[in-house]
Amino acid sequence: RKRQGQVPFPSSFPADLPEQLKPKGNGVLTPTQMRVYEDFGSVKLYDIKEIPEVKGQEDFPGSGKLVGLTKRATDLDRPGPQAQGIDTHGQISNQQVLDNLINAYFNLKKAIASYPDAKDTPLTSLRKTQKAQDIHKIVSLFPSMLRAAREENLFPREVMYLTFANKVFKELFVESNALTISSQCAVLKCIIAAYPSAIDRISEWLLAGDEPERKFVKPVITALIGNHLVDTRYIDDCFRKILITNLTSQHAEQNPARMREVERIIDLSITLVRELVVKEQIHPPESFRNIIEVLLRLPKSVSAPFERSIQMLFDGLASLRPEISAKLGHREVEAKNGQESPMFKVVDLTVPIEDPEQEGLRRRVCYLLDDWLTICLENTVSDKTYAQYLSLLRQQGLLQTTKSTNLFFRLITELCIEAAYSSKQPQSQTTGLSYTTIDALAKLVVFLVKFLDNANKIALLSAFLQVAAHALIRDHDQKSPMNEFNQKPYLRLFTNLLYDLNTPDPALDSSNIEVLNAFSHAFHTLRPSRVPAFTFAWMELISHRMFMPKLLISKPHRCSVMFKTLIVDLLHFLKPYLQNAELLDQIRLLYKGTLRILLVLLHDFPEFLCEFHFSFCDAIPTTCIQMRNLILSAFPRNVRLPDPLTPNLKVDLLPEITHPPRIGCDIKEALVRHNVLQPLEQYLANRQPTSFPIKLCEKLKSQTQDVKFGSKYDVKLVNSLVLHVGMQGIAKLQANNEEGIMPQFQDNSCMDIFERLVTNLDPEGRYYVLNAIANQLRYPNNHTHYFSCVLLYLFLQSEDMFIKEQITRVLLERLIVHQPHPWGLLITFIELIKNPQYEFGRQPFTNCAPEIARLFDSVARSCMPAKEDNTVHMPYGVDKDKLGR
Repeated sequence: RKRQGQVPFPSSFPADLPEQLKPKGNGVLTPTQMRVYEDFGSVKLYDIKEIPEVKGQEDFPGSGKLVGLTKRATDLDRPGPQAQGIDTHGQISNQQVLDNLINAYFNLKKAIASYPDAKDTPLTSLRKTQKAQDIHKIVSLFPSMLRAAREENLFPREVMYLTFANKVFKELFVESNALTISSQCAVLKCIIAAYPSAIDRISEWLLAGDEPERKFVKPVITALIGNHLVDTRYIDDCFRKILITNLTSQHAEQNPARMREVERIIDLSITLVRELVVKEQIHPPESFRNIIEVLLRLPKSVSAPFERSIQMLFDGLASLRPEISAKLGHREVEAKNGQESPMFKVVDLTVPIEDPEQEGLRRRVCYLLDDWLTICLENTVSDKTYAQYLSLLRQQGLLQTTKSTNLFFRLITELCIEAAYSSKQPQSQTTGLSYTTIDALAKLVVFLVKFLDNANKIALLSAFLQVAAHALIRDHDQKSPMNEFNQKPYLRLFTNLLYDLNTPDPALDSSNIEVLNAFSHAFHTLRPSRVPAFTFAWMELISHRMFMPKLLISKPHRCSVMFKTLIVDLLHFLKPYLQNAELLDQIRLLYKGTLRILLVLLHDFPEFLCEFHFSFCDAIPTTCIQMRNLILSAFPRNVRLPDPLTPNLKVDLLPEITHPPRIGCDIKEALVRHNVLQPLEQYLANRQPTSFPIKLCEKLKSQTQDVKFGSKYDVKLVNSLVLHVGMQGIAKLQANNEEGIMPQFQDNSCMDIFERLVTNLDPEGRYYVLNAIANQLRYPNNHTHYFSCVLLYLFLQSEDMFIKEQITRVLLERLIVHQPHPWGLLITFIELIKNPQYEFGRQPFTNCAPEIARLFDSVARSCMPAKEDNTVHMPYGVDKDKLGR
């Protein structure tokens, strides 16, 4: 500190020492104080290094090739009883703890190796099979085993922690599949929970170890950073230095080795920011601020191969941070003017990464919180008291800049959560916590948002919500491996904020929509797939009476889009559990809660379910028939549903049957992502090339997106394809209505696609196509009418009995479950069984077994009206006899 021109010790340092250790005025140490220094000097010091493994030892199984411990200057002395694993006090020694950890880790590797079918599935997404439970059970053993370590001189527990951590770290690069990496990261999380300083050593091993290629293993480094096992400041600073050092050296572009390293770092940086910031939103953009700044200002000669990737990356970042969008616009203007961005002036190598824990700040924040807590507990507080406290905050300078504001919010959140945790007595029989500090924190945030003289109150609220969300994520990642995470303090905090900020108030009435939008972004950050232990509290928050109704009755369409995103987040989390109906009690309870939310939406906001039914059907597994029926049964409140059993019902004459439904999501996204849209549009326009339908079937089968859910097809792509082709077919029918429907159905490029899909796909692929068609059988609209006719046409024209049976299965399995049933589904099935043209009762599969015959007879009696009508009603007034021919 003297060399840096600073005071050798903080001025408060002597005052903080115990009385026995305080220096006297004459500067002479007492015998007691001198003994402290002598004892400290006698402690044996060790270096933790990645030295070569001990010769003669084999890798797992067995004792293991463990990281060595080198004593400074000399070798270790002859081991005593403790070093030999024998404890003279009857307790387990650290050497025995390490042996137990190694054995448990070996068992974990064996359990993973016995589950090859799930090697591409992360640990948190495993289906609840016996093998998966074995893996989870082994991982759950590590926290208690690590806590068994104790203080020793010959083998300190810190050394033991790092020894085991280094072994697990090296194993990450042996087999880089999703299950192995996620399991090893779970073990490293347990180590960091027991010894937080291990995160610094892991960062050093990754970036400054003896194998520089380690940092380029994308799955591993992404998993380490995503699980908060590596400090992002190390990554951000290291990559910045590598890029700028290589790019600023003379003749850098003429050095192939340097340019290859630069290109690899750029590619890796794009991957990390895209996956961890834009897609998963595990880290905020500020965690990679130097990397983002360098990517923003790369010279054209360097960034050319990555131009498209960088552009897509910044498009995603712009949706998270508007200021990034402004910087990107400035970059584009410079590019048009032929200017190069001064990247090397803006990003200076001499600027260090700033430490968020500034000296003395935590203590100042504690004093401020104590003052605020006193104000909250007083019964009578005047406006003058609040004004004085606000003035005190301004004097401290804690809310002047964005950085200081975020740091202040982070500290007060951590302090209040810690106080809530510590309020629980270990010996107490009750599980309740004291929420006094949590209530005071919520009140402070509301007070600042409403009364701080800030031009952008919503930005202040958004900053706190994001800080609180990331504090929750850190707490969850550190404590959930040991089952010590408690969601109640965070639920209390967000609930209080929801209630207080949505109560009518002149200070915020004009910004109510923005307040809800800020909460929506925070809840999306805390989605169940990211924070599983917060799922039940999260579900309560998104369905809160001060959030869900207010968001859905708001006029801006983006409010509905945000809530749709939250519902999809919930459905995506449930999907792997529901796919195979392997439900634990917790998942069963979560499923019931989801159904209740959907029932509320069906009753109070049916237009919301109608508008986003496509996104919801994409997220719901095919096994959840009743949940899908519930969504597809929704219809706008201004639409009157005719009784499907009405005799002589003319469906094609209903006034609503020509109106298109409103679809609020992008149905072309999957088609664009898989490069299917352009050739599909070309074929629909001129039926060229003729081989396209066959190639399309292969394209659907080649996708691997849904393999982890037990399917070799990309179901989202199938759903997008079916709906898009159907919409194009409706447009053609409406444009050529005078020609009649029959010629168009028999000689139509859209119908060619449907027929080829049904004929050429295997039973699994055909089932997904028929399901996608049935998903459009909803309330009266032109989509329902068209797809109903497509399904009946395919049944009538097909000569394959198995296709007819599969069409019947898709319809019937949606009708035999509990109500509600979609109106279009009932209309289609009634037409199928009562119209003799389809000869449904004569099909072999309807009489293949007595119980099947009774089932069809029962369904037919419930669907048949008292007076039968044998007229089939095709769209736009086409005669059924023409269709039969």
